[in-house]
Amino acid sequence: MLSLFPPDVSGTSVLTTEDMPSDCKVASCPFTLAITPQSSKDALLALAKMSNDNGHQLDAFTERELICTYIIMHWILEEERDNAELRSIAVSMFDYLPYLRTLPTADALRTPLHFREEELFLLRGTNLYGATLDRQKERRLEWERCRTYVETLRPVWKDRFTWEKYLTAATYLSSRAFPSTILSATPSLISATSSHPVLIPGVDSFNHARGHRVSWLVGPVRDYVSPPPTFTPTTSDAHQISLIIHDVATAYTEVFNNYGPKPNAELILGYGFSLQDNPDDTIVLKVGGVPEGIDGYGKAWEVGRDARGSEGPWQQLMTTCSQMVDDQEQEIIIADWQFELDVAEAFKEMVDEKLTALPRVAEAAQEGVRAEVLEMIQRYVEGQQDILQSLSAFADSKYECAVAKAEQDELELVLDDEAADSGLVS
Repeated sequence: MLSLFPPDVSGTSVLTTEDMPSDCKVASCPFTLAITPQSSKDALLALAKMSNDNGHQLDAFTERELICTYIIMHWILEEERDNAELRSIAVSMFDYLPYLRTLPTADALRTPLHFREEELFLLRGTNLYGATLDRQKERRLEWERCRTYVETLRPVWKDRFTWEKYLTAATYLSSRAFPSTILSATPSLISATSSHPVLIPGVDSFNHARGHRVSWLVGPVRDYVSPPPTFTPTTSDAHQISLIIHDVATAYTEVFNNYGPKPNAELILGYGFSLQDNPDDTIVLKVGGVPEGIDGYGKAWEVGRDARGSEGPWQQLMTTCSQMVDDQEQEIIIADWQFELDVAEAFKEMVDEKLTALPRVAEAAQEGVRAEVLEMIQRYVEGQQDILQSLSAFADSKYECAVAKAEQDELELVLDDEAADSGLVS
């Protein structure tokens, strides 16, 4: 038996109250209970019809806007439960309040869009700071668009469709949604171009444990057998998605899901937590000065720990510098080693600038910064420092290789001169 513990600074937890064997099914949800963009749109269209609106504006809504608006209308309709007409549609199509009440309240959410000003300040100098500002701007534009439409249905709803409500709903989606590819005969967490976010009540309650062995099973609601290879479920089928854990869980311990390999930047921005010494950490680099039309123009390179993936930006910088040399139409011939020395110095300078710009979190922390947020940011920044230091070492190794080439060229030149002096070469 599982028990859902209310949120604390680390979020909601699911604990088992008894020993659980390996390969155990811990949660299931029928396909028909999943909150999808289409089911959200259908409910909103019914609400629009009550206000003599054709709902055509909903066609322009994004998948996130549809689901977020659907969630928010649960809260707004609850405030109008004395209205018999609205209560009727709320009962029939806006019936996820019991699920929504199990989710963390706004003050318990910890993504950067929920940070206090002094907490967000600690991210300055990191890629995550800019990503947070970009996301905030994007979400506010969505909120304004959705709120404007809701106002056309009932003007009084505009003031109730608050930024806090939209941000809360959007955070539920970023931290809990699965790709729709999970609702298939061969469930997968890998998004496809045609997939969309879906919320799966109950199944989305488990926290993340990296490397935790889990799998997904699709089968009829009436039993627990695996579907045949030819099984193709549809929303009209009475089928369910189930989470299976493959490790033994002892009584009164937390039961985990595995969200897949994710860097701390993604975990913080979308979920509101980070991992200590996360091996999946990455940093995004862009090589400056790449001329438009050159291969790699505007490309962002994702580099991991131990300089994993560093050859990409290195080669891009080599190409860019080579193009700059060619554009100068210099008649002076630059030795390969000299060119590589210059590129290595430029690469190291780029990396060291980013390293210097990283915040010193412990020193910059001010009063009002929550302990769990400080720890989250420290883990992230430490990961960024580790990656940049490995990139700096990578640049040093490229420099040393170029020096070795220079020494070899000089040795060959000396040998050639000695051979000429001895008359062996004419």
